[in-house]
Amino acid sequence: MSNLVRGVAASIVAAFVVAFAAPARAQELLASGYNSDEVHRFDYATGTYLGALGTFNGAHAATHGPDGLLYVCAEEDDKVERYDPVTLAFVDVFIWDDPAIPGDPTGGLDGPTTAVFGPDGNLYVASFNTDEVLRYDGATGAFLNVFVTANSGGLNGPDAGTTFGPDGHLYVPSYWNDKVIRYDGTTGASLGDFVSAGTGGLTNPRTLRFRSDGVLYVSSEGSNGILRFDRTGALIDKFIAVAAPTGFVISPYDGNVYVESISKQTVVVFDGLTAARLTTLVKPGGGGLDGPVALTFRLDPDLRTSRITPGVAGVANDLTISNGTPSGVHFLIVGTLGGSLRVGGSPAAWLGITDPLLFPVTADAAGLFTTTTTIDPALAGVSLLVQSFDPATHRMSNLVEQTLQ
Repeated sequence: MSNLVRGVAASIVAAFVVAFAAPARAQELLASGYNSDEVHRFDYATGTYLGALGTFNGAHAATHGPDGLLYVCAEEDDKVERYDPVTLAFVDVFIWDDPAIPGDPTGGLDGPTTAVFGPDGNLYVASFNTDEVLRYDGATGAFLNVFVTANSGGLNGPDAGTTFGPDGHLYVPSYWNDKVIRYDGTTGASLGDFVSAGTGGLTNPRTLRFRSDGVLYVSSEGSNGILRFDRTGALIDKFIAVAAPTGFVISPYDGNVYVESISKQTVVVFDGLTAARLTTLVKPGGGGLDGPVALTFRLDPDLRTSRITPGVAGVANDLTISNGTPSGVHFLIVGTLGGSLRVGGSPAAWLGITDPLLFPVTADAAGLFTTTTTIDPALAGVSLLVQSFDPATHRMSNLVEQTLQ
């Protein structure tokens, strides 16, 4: 790296040392009550009950789609429904066993616990009772294939935390045998245990969340804690002690961890740096919450960086930053060395790159930035780390780990 480039990078890194600010907009937490059959709405700051998003038979995880809609799993009805997160209006049943269609158009979905969009834009749904992950067309909901076959890698009870990781692979909590399994993000083939059975006391894992630097947080319902693992799957610590945790979120606003307890019927807030218990945001059974299993934000708060597509050196490649501040300046961050660096003055932001090159870019009026660039053929085989940062809201995006072909 030239001295000039080093100087430019250093000056931009200095911009990361910012004064922390409160959330720019009001926000709600959505707590899925499996027994109460509702997705309960609570004020993010006060815990005040605000009503329900809808009624579901066995309400489970909700996720934000690229179309801006919320996708909610009804585990006992074998459905995935869509809602408008702004108006709260019901949109449609996106995946279900339509009796008007011969056979089972869901491909055998039985007990959906979570639905998550992959890098390919398709929807991946964990089928708890068949120990599979099924793939559906992200635009139409049409069944495509069984992505993770039954019991592949020992999968036994794929739970609500199923998610794609920084490397583009699929990470699945295996509830009944106490481990986290990783699957190839393109083929669905098992890559083995990312967290071996019982590591750190892991028992009945429910939710997986990757922090912006790639550290993995796992709720361990059976051992009463939130465990943390590094990017190799090695145990860092038992970060939070809490009774029977299920769903949780890591807030991009204040860096704190909001955790549901299924035994206490509560949502409790913990300091994201020290793990100190801060407050019980939702008191036992608040708003009728019964059997909390999944927690998310009503409006998508996350700054997102896409994978490099197609990820091939020597040809034109696309990269997108989405959900940024409209018309705001953002930093695209690229490097090759992984690490974990907290942005000074911003407790929610963790950088996963220790040799960052930062490039200022400007989002459009929708908060979107897209670039198309031909990558130098000499970079074939190089493993890149990519993130983005929004200085207006102090949000760091997800970390992308990608080896160029």
